[in-house]
Amino acid sequence: MLAPPRARALPSLAAAALVAAALASCRTAPTKEDWIAVGFRSPRQAFHTFQTALAADAPALEYRCLTSQFRRGASQLAYREVREQLLREQPYLRRVADAKIVSEQRVSSDRVRLRARIDTLFVDVDFEVELAASGFAEVWGEEQLLWDEARSAAPLAGAFGAPPQPTAARIQLDPGAQFDPRAATELRVGTEWRIDAIRALESD
Repeated sequence: MLAPPRARALPSLAAAALVAAALASCRTAPTKEDWIAVGFRSPRQAFHTFQTALAADAPALEYRCLTSQFRRGASQLAYREVREQLLREQPYLRRVADAKIVSEQRVSSDRVRLRARIDTLFVDVDFEVELAASGFAEVWGEEQLLWDEARSAAPLAGAFGAPPQPTAARIQLDPGAQFDPRAATELRVGTEWRIDAIRALESD
């Protein structure tokens, strides 16, 4: 995980106990609207999806919100163990579900930093969320995933014709893709955002 630009000093034992007590308070369960809004089409939507997953205690959805680097290369089956380690090392993550975004910085075309704040009874915690974009292509046959591959962060731009007449699009699939085209019912190509790092910051 990337080093924090302004890392928080290690608190005293008494302060740590106070913070832990505050962060252990009850989380609000996700609403129907939260579940409907789940997705990865923008940095904010991806972060809100992670909040929903945390509030619902849904590790499988949490896993989908994180880049391979953040989850330390763990498979979905091994993620639960990595998750517990992350929560021990960064206990404020348990309250990320209640955080509010206070600013957004676009670092590059495929990387964004969000600054968010957790308000508690005893202490406010500011942290930075870095998200990375990744492209994907999927071929589905009804409910079955027939083929998929990772792509560049912006796979669609070069697929459409030049304005003002982008009347057709052509997506070049991997020549090694092996599936029966007659079984394909859907082609999905796009960009999704994933959380690449979460860092605690000193309050201003």
